[in-house]
Amino acid sequence: MAENKGVSKLMIIIIILLVLLIAAGVFLGYMFMTKNQNATPKPKPEKTMAMDEFVVNLADEDIRVYIKAKIFLAYTDTKIETELKDKMPQIRDLVITTIRLKKSTEFDGIKLENIRKELIGKINSKLTSGQITNVYFYDIIIQ
Repeated sequence: MAENKGVSKLMIIIIILLVLLIAAGVFLGYMFMTKNQNATPKPKPEKTMAMDEFVVNLADEDIRVYIKAKIFLAYTDTKIETELKDKMPQIRDLVITTIRLKKSTEFDGIKLENIRKELIGKINSKLTSGQITNVYFYDIIIQ
C-alpha cells in the first residue's frame, strides 16, 4: 500500500506539471498571436519635392495683390518621383492656375487648408504611378 501511495502521489505531481506546461504553452501562443494581430505597420517615411518659387497675381478686386510662395509636394511612395519630375511643368501650371483664382483672404487659417486639399486632389488626378499625400506651403508672402 505504501507503494500505491507513492505511485499515486507521483502521478498527481506529473499530471499537475503537465497541466501547468499546457497552460503555459496556451498562454504563450495566445500572446504571440495577439501581438502579431495588433501590430500596426510602420508608416512609410514622407519625402518632399520642392517646386520652384511662385509669384502669382490673385483674384482680389479693385486692387492688385500677388502671392509669392514656395511649395513642396509630399509623398510616401518613391515610385512617383520620376513622374513628378517629368510632369512638373504641368503640375506647376495647375498650381498657378488654381492659386490665381483665389483672393488674398483665402490664404488664412482653415481656408488655406481648403486650398491645400484642392491642390492635392487636382495634382493626384494628373498622376498615374502614385499619389501625393500633402502640399506644404513655405514662405508665403502676400502683397
